[in-house]
Amino acid sequence: MKRSRLPFCLFLLLAVCASLLAKNRTRDPLTDEETNQLRDVADEPAKKIALYIKFVNQRMDNLDHLRSDTRHVQDRGRRMHDLLEDFVNLSDEMGDNIDDAAEKNVDLRKVLIQLISSNGNWQKLVETLKQAQNDSKAADDSSDYEFVLNDALDAVKNNNETYTALLEKQNVDIPRLEKEAKEREKKRRKDE
Repeated sequence: MKRSRLPFCLFLLLAVCASLLAKNRTRDPLTDEETNQLRDVADEPAKKIALYIKFVNQRMDNLDHLRSDTRHVQDRGRRMHDLLEDFVNLSDEMGDNIDDAAEKNVDLRKVLIQLISSNGNWQKLVETLKQAQNDSKAADDSSDYEFVLNDALDAVKNNNETYTALLEKQNVDIPRLEKEAKEREKKRRKDE
């Protein structure tokens, strides 16, 4: 009798483990089309970052629309959670790409200006959501995204500080590096 329970117990254990693994798997914040677009500009950091900005803007527009929809929306809290989670994940990925490009002294000044402006809009929306948690109408939904909202708030604040500092640094470094490169080229031509 004990022997016949062993396969059943093993099966049950495997089923529970598989369920837990599936539950812990995170969603990919990018669609297949978005991944393909990023792959197409993999060698062009500024264009890649511009795409991330576009993708985050789309998520935030959807979030704002969902927030302001006065009709009862099924799973509003869960959907807002997912959009905020996408925002945080895409912000992290974008930040990694910016760090890599900045280390290679890639000129990101134009895209950083765009990013800082967009981040200001994202911050306003995230702060609006944070303030709305006190509203009795939003209280039911806000419990679904309370923790990820705090992560999103931290992300927009950190992004603002980080990208503003990087833009200031690049406004000094990039012209200096360009000047040095021209002087090296001029010297090389002279030596030929």
